[in-house]
Amino acid sequence: MKFASFRYDTSVNLGDQVQSFAAEQYLPRLDGHIDRDTLDTVSGPEKTLVIMNGWFSDKPQNWPPSRAVEPVFFGFHASYYNNFNKRFLEGDSIAYLKTQEPIGCRDRQTRDWLRERGVDAFYSKCLTLTFPKRESTPENGKVFLVDVEYYPIPKSLRKKGVKVSQMTVPFYDDDTKRKMMRQLLETYKKEAALVVTSKLHCAMPCLAMGIPVVFIGKPDDYRTTILRDVGLPIQPYRLPKSRPLRLLKWALYETLGLGYLRKNVWNPEPLDIEAEKAEIRAHIKSRLEARLAPSKQVA
Repeated sequence: MKFASFRYDTSVNLGDQVQSFAAEQYLPRLDGHIDRDTLDTVSGPEKTLVIMNGWFSDKPQNWPPSRAVEPVFFGFHASYYNNFNKRFLEGDSIAYLKTQEPIGCRDRQTRDWLRERGVDAFYSKCLTLTFPKRESTPENGKVFLVDVEYYPIPKSLRKKGVKVSQMTVPFYDDDTKRKMMRQLLETYKKEAALVVTSKLHCAMPCLAMGIPVVFIGKPDDYRTTILRDVGLPIQPYRLPKSRPLRLLKWALYETLGLGYLRKNVWNPEPLDIEAEKAEIRAHIKSRLEARLAPSKQVA
């Protein structure tokens, strides 16, 4: 059997690469990468094991995977976006998922959708919560403002903060995006005193590394409630879709100091999620051991 993680040939969100890095921690070895969005084209005769974590997918028409894929479902997420979730709830998909039970889901909504259709599913949370905690905190650490351009940040933080985006351009290949995200994670680890972000896969690896995080978003968004489940408050802000409205709302919040712009939000302590992390690690390891035991791939 071969072992692989995902590559992402269509995605412009570097958070996808973070999820591959997280999965790679648990593979006996890494033989290569397979495209998340064309799993139906993977060929044998040797099977390729991949942890099916993250968002599915940019090309739902290419689902379910081929028989050459040996999937371990943990952190699986189906999205409302463009009704992509419906493809994964159709008959042939449900029949496939039933052959891979139980399905570990990143969020409760995906779990509930599957259970409603008779699939044995559970809430696994996300492997990006299991990166190792950093060994030390930086002296004179920096504030990183990650994809919060149109969000109301105090002027004092915006003035000294380092602006970062985990969004990139479509013509970069996956190897380039992997290098970019590796460098970003290492920078957060070594230099961050605080990370302010609207991106789930910035917040979760930073929490795992022991970095204080302020997350801004929609508290009722099923995709991000995992943060509340591990103890991180979601600072409420709804970002308008159009740029003019974003700018108008941002200016209003900046001028009047509305909503959550209060001092105690911006000085959080790092969360201790080591117990949660250990539970997730033990669970994914047991899933892999159970899958690989017949072929004696791991002790």
